[in-house]
Amino acid sequence: MSKEINKENAIFIVIDSLSNYNRRSVSERLMPFFNELEKNAIYFPNMFSEAPYTEAAVMSMLCGKDTLSEGGYFYRFKNSKTMFDYFHNNGYEVYNYIQPHVYPSSILRSNDHYFYNVCYDFNVVWEYRLYFYSDLLLNHKLFERDYMKIIGLLDDNFKEWIHFMKSFLEEDESLSLIQENLNKLYSKDLVNRELKKLSLEIEKYENDKIKYINDLLSKKKEHILFSIITLKQDNKVDESTKNWLKEKYLDFFIYLNQVNRKKNRTLRKIKIQNIIFDILKFLKFRNKDKLKAPIRYLKNYHDGYSDKDLFDRISDTYDSFKSAPSINMHCSHFINQIKEHKDNNKPFFSCIHIDDIHNPEIFFTYDTNDREMLKKEFSILKEALNEIPEDMKGSISYYLSLVYIDEKLRCFFESLEQEGLLDNTKIFITGDHGFSFDYRIIRNSNVNNHYLENYNVPFIIYSKNFKAERIDNKLCSSRDILPTILDIFNFKALDDTIVGKSLFNENNDYVVLQNIMGGCPDIDYRNVSIGILTREELIIGEASKQNNFDDIQITDYYNLITDPLQQSKSKYNSSIYKSYIYIILKKEFKKLYDNYMKRE
Repeated sequence: MSKEINKENAIFIVIDSLSNYNRRSVSERLMPFFNELEKNAIYFPNMFSEAPYTEAAVMSMLCGKDTLSEGGYFYRFKNSKTMFDYFHNNGYEVYNYIQPHVYPSSILRSNDHYFYNVCYDFNVVWEYRLYFYSDLLLNHKLFERDYMKIIGLLDDNFKEWIHFMKSFLEEDESLSLIQENLNKLYSKDLVNRELKKLSLEIEKYENDKIKYINDLLSKKKEHILFSIITLKQDNKVDESTKNWLKEKYLDFFIYLNQVNRKKNRTLRKIKIQNIIFDILKFLKFRNKDKLKAPIRYLKNYHDGYSDKDLFDRISDTYDSFKSAPSINMHCSHFINQIKEHKDNNKPFFSCIHIDDIHNPEIFFTYDTNDREMLKKEFSILKEALNEIPEDMKGSISYYLSLVYIDEKLRCFFESLEQEGLLDNTKIFITGDHGFSFDYRIIRNSNVNNHYLENYNVPFIIYSKNFKAERIDNKLCSSRDILPTILDIFNFKALDDTIVGKSLFNENNDYVVLQNIMGGCPDIDYRNVSIGILTREELIIGEASKQNNFDDIQITDYYNLITDPLQQSKSKYNSSIYKSYIYIILKKEFKKLYDNYMKRE
């Protein structure tokens, strides 16, 4: 007999760059709501994203698959079942706050109500995908399979670009989060003219796609496509409010800067051995990128106490500091949408992705003219300064961004309670990846590395119907999130390529970290990096598809018992090639190759 489908509502909150490693370093009193929530929820402190940045991390989180499944970043979840598909197919009303990804149709699929939190931007497609192929064309290395990928990409994006412009002109529901701001900046006559220009370009593309692609890749940003206007969310706040905030809180920002410099200058020492290690690594691998590491280490050392962009937060353009609206705007918009659709008898599922503490992090609502709200936020920040640990190291702005996000989550839960929604709603809170710019530990690289602050994220499941439990004894992967949600709601898995496991059923012996770093859309052209993390060790290997991933080269190894913060490189000898962790590494590379060949 099959289980009955759970018909409670669900809210999936993704707080970009919320690192558990960094959060543990702050006083509990800095995040009172979040810490209380942990005690009243099912909490998995040992959750790790598969990759250190959003582009790579969302595949595993939304689909229960490995980051590089089905050909890597180029395809992402184009042909994979997402969390949205599962809830939609089980009779839920799906609300999704979206950024139109490089395959927009895959993020729009199965949404009953979707809301843009940024505008469509062809430059993103260029930087994340097409730029790479322009170099291949220049070097006569663009093959038929590459053209087929690019055609699929452009077909999807041209359709979305047209759709977004028409949605703006029609003031469609999908732009209700950002339409008011855009109307201040762009006239419908202007957008109509740009739409006609775009339509003419698409007509040329349809007449001869290969010729058009060659022209685009050859001319790069000189191509006419880049002359078509890109709508942006600038000037979110009235000038009078910006001037008021700068004048009222300038002394506060000067004080923050002084505190940040004083504490970090006295607490930091340059680790000369780290610089020497990176130089030796360059000499071993003869890779120019390796030579950048000691330079980045010294730069990060400097940025650790200077917090060079602190004053940008009250600059003349602070309301353009972030493309997407704040957590405050997202949550209030969502509450209004649920009230507007309250007559719908379906349960709802909503995904809300929040960028406020993504680098560069911010710690007040940057898109409001509500001065009373801002006064309250800064009052909380000033009180929080008294709770900053004496031995604080790193960016004070990241500490304060955690204070801010904590207060906004509290307000959101309060609104849900007031609307009578908490009694029958399950809430999932996590981060898509961690954060590497808090400078608590000085590193030789940011983002594209295997330091665990970039991977360790919280995972909280809150429901008034669940018994609170802190589950410390499980290693968890972001690919386990979807299977865990399917288990809770009794949904049948529709995709037999899911590799994650429900966290209520099985323990993982290890966690996989997997990516090809930034700037390359597929595993055809760049070495793949895979890490295997156990409670005691972390090993990272690189290999290439051209050699069937048999040419594994160990690039890093850490003993996490003796060096839990990865502050020194652990030595290893030839016996590691017979170890359990290396055998697992080989197995993961073999699995990736088999997956790739199925796609071919």
